[in-house]
Amino acid sequence: MVLGNDFIENNIEQLGLKGQQVNPASVDLTIGNKIILVNFNGYKRQSLVANPSMPDPYQMMFVDATEYDPIIRHTEVDLNDFPSGIWVRPGVGVLCTTESTVAIPDNAVGQVLLKSSRGREFYQSCMAGFCDNGFVGQVTLELYGPVVPIFFQTGLKVVQMRFDELTQSSFTYATQPTAKYQGQQGPTASKDVL
Repeated sequence: MVLGNDFIENNIEQLGLKGQQVNPASVDLTIGNKIILVNFNGYKRQSLVANPSMPDPYQMMFVDATEYDPIIRHTEVDLNDFPSGIWVRPGVGVLCTTESTVAIPDNAVGQVLLKSSRGREFYQSCMAGFCDNGFVGQVTLELYGPVVPIFFQTGLKVVQMRFDELTQSSFTYATQPTAKYQGQQGPTASKDVL
């Protein structure tokens, strides 16, 4: 059963979501100031290049990938260095994180879903946003723009979290020895070894 705004509002501080926009059956989450650009094409280096031909307020920043080398795949970006935000080229993966540190109670689970406004701007999510009961941490979001550049700025509403009632569980995520993302802060790349 999806838990509505009464559950969210009654637990807003415990959930770590004070100050976030509460909807009838979800709460909006904003992105934090750190992102990781993931180059799926195996290029060695990614650089931010200003595009001065774009009119204000669209002083866009784009990501260009050069020099083939499959070992180096991640570039960390601090969005505080770009107060007007950045645009990321199509095909470049982005790991970002929620500004809020969420705390999922023992009797519920959380699921992060792309906001419909972002979907209409052709953001794509890898849909890996399930949070077990007992999870505490910032939620890493896996996004990309397959068709058009997508925009990132600290505080941008990108996703919403819904909560479902958990009727029975003998343990929580926090008590599992495999809880490798418990307490994560900032965008976190996969900790699984392929």
